[in-house]
Amino acid sequence: MQVIQINSLSGHSPYDITICDITKTYCYSGVTGATTVPLTINIPTELLGTNELLIVVKDSVGCETFHPYYCITPTPTPTPTITPTITPTNISCNCITLSNTGLTTGDYSYVDCNGGNISFTINSGTTLYVCGKSPIVSSGVTYSMGLPCSNNTCVFPTPTPTSTPTITETPTNTPTPTMTHTINCVTPILNSVTQLSGSTYGVIYSTSYACTSVDIQYSRNTITWTANTGNCSTSRIVDTGDGSGTWYFRIIQLCNGVYTTGNTLTYIPATPNPTPTMTPTPTYPYNNLRYTYIVPEPQDSTSLTDLGTYMVNSGSTSFLGWGNGGVPSTTDYSNNLNVYIHYSGFTGGSGNFISNVGNLKSLNTTDNFGCTSIGIFNTIEINPTYINPNIQYFYSIWIPIKYPLIGINNVLVNIGNASCQSNILFNGVPDTSLFSQNVFVTSGAAIPEGYYKVLWVDPSCLLPSSITSSLYSPLYFKGNSII
Repeated sequence: MQVIQINSLSGHSPYDITICDITKTYCYSGVTGATTVPLTINIPTELLGTNELLIVVKDSVGCETFHPYYCITPTPTPTPTITPTITPTNISCNCITLSNTGLTTGDYSYVDCNGGNISFTINSGTTLYVCGKSPIVSSGVTYSMGLPCSNNTCVFPTPTPTSTPTITETPTNTPTPTMTHTINCVTPILNSVTQLSGSTYGVIYSTSYACTSVDIQYSRNTITWTANTGNCSTSRIVDTGDGSGTWYFRIIQLCNGVYTTGNTLTYIPATPNPTPTMTPTPTYPYNNLRYTYIVPEPQDSTSLTDLGTYMVNSGSTSFLGWGNGGVPSTTDYSNNLNVYIHYSGFTGGSGNFISNVGNLKSLNTTDNFGCTSIGIFNTIEINPTYINPNIQYFYSIWIPIKYPLIGINNVLVNIGNASCQSNILFNGVPDTSLFSQNVFVTSGAAIPEGYYKVLWVDPSCLLPSSITSSLYSPLYFKGNSII
């Protein structure tokens, strides 16, 4: 029976230790309630013969650390028991191998090492290597998780070749030759080019294991080229300086000291001379809207991935949701927030997007809970049944623009566990620069069409405040005063 010996643990005892395959698909309990080391754990029968394992250590406060373990195949010579020292490993930035074994183009997405959501296509018969976590693939596309990345570049285990003795016809012993492992370079492939915004283009490509650097070159005529030089990661954003007309892109790879030129792709815009959409110029009074709305954004990884993918695909230029990068910037603010509030999840019934935000509202004329009213943003209750009480949500507040908001610099926010209370937040100040911006919501969104001010109280509106806490009682949000 093969065993693993653990000599050190970090965190808060007691510990539960699980043994998994390297992809964390099949896991088996090793030890529960461990308080001391060293520990000797039998490798589960189902995983015997596996070359790579993943040891998962969970402490008493729920913190998990992941530790790759490489098994050594026993030989006739007695081999001492391998004793790894457990060191926390960042599982959020590992090498992901993506392969399209189907006959048509497939889709994939993942969260990169900086927390950004990436979505692209992969051609049939293509294998890509990217750094990140949480991959999602379409039919015909497979993936496997590898070692943690180094500097956003995949690290591949060095194979140990099996030495083959030289056979001679004489009894003289011939020394076994030393085996040298050589990594061959392959021609790089430029997989896709997508215009992101203006003159910036997203480029996806694949390279060799021994790649040193990659040039993404662009040209108007395929004669004169401009180079964008970078590392061997499999995606890059290239700014050509001009977002109009046709561009040619090609890839050149430096591998084992040799430059190799790959294929060339042509990008032709769908509309050569796009006409920008004009944002309507507001006139007073803006609306005849009567309600303020609160929008809960779930912070679990699945919800954020789905939201971020939707935002990219729907034309948001910089904002992918609070959980995917914090509050929005003032650049293209109205357009990005209009895209955001049109996300179908905000109408409820999708994963941890539970409630229709059109029902999470308060009448602006009177406070239904009897609290003192400032004429706008009266009390809104968030009952634990309206959301998933076991995860965190970030709450943004959408106030329709009407006469009382004209000339106001900000609206201060109270949050409590009971109506008219402020035990969680008293006079919280929303982002002032964003309060000065107006958002025009077009028809078909989760809330009615019209102009709004959006209150971003970061990070006080991330509730519960701890990821390990649960929401056991309602939350009450209310505008307390204006400045």
